[in-house]
Amino acid sequence: MFGGMAGAMTCGAAFVLFLGSVRDASIALWLVGLFGAALLCTVASLGTFLCDCFLSWNTLRLEGPLPRTVKQSTKSG
Repeated sequence: MFGGMAGAMTCGAAFVLFLGSVRDASIALWLVGLFGAALLCTVASLGTFLCDCFLSWNTLRLEGPLPRTVKQSTKSG
């Protein structure tokens, strides 16, 4: 979700830059806001990905490559 929002805000910043050049308007505040928000969303996206990796690694370390229920059903069969 954060990655998609970052991409959308980057596209929005490019669009605002285009509109500012066409209309000769002051767009600095919009440009800084959109691009800054895109960078924050990118960092949040990378942070959530890192948390997901740690959760997956911890689960694999505790339970092994297969969940306990799958291991039990393969041993009894």
